[in-house]
Amino acid sequence: MVVVYRCDSDGINCEYFQTWTFTNICIQIKEKNQIWSPFYGAFDPPLVCPISNKVTYQIKNGTFDVGASLLLYPLATDYQWKVNQKFYSDDTFVGSVMIEFYFFGYRKRIKSILKL
Repeated sequence: MVVVYRCDSDGINCEYFQTWTFTNICIQIKEKNQIWSPFYGAFDPPLVCPISNKVTYQIKNGTFDVGASLLLYPLATDYQWKVNQKFYSDDTFVGSVMIEFYFFGYRKRIKSILKL
């Protein structure tokens, strides 16, 4: 289960945004080319089912496709986000992860190779 909260630009005032309920997290962990695939692939040790509550997992270089997120919700860049992912093995709660993020952009100055 994923619970998403949308916060103001300072990340202070948050409101419930939506919940995604996954019927079988074990299938989603294995899926490739999905918006969540890079995130689940960043766990160390790798997430495998049944998920164990006796293992400490770390997320290393976790990413997700910003383009896909903006297609689903173009105003995403106007907010900070808090996401709580709860992991279940069958019907047993084994852990959760809370992620806070925001979108930002930057411009890189490119040195011109043209001589005028």
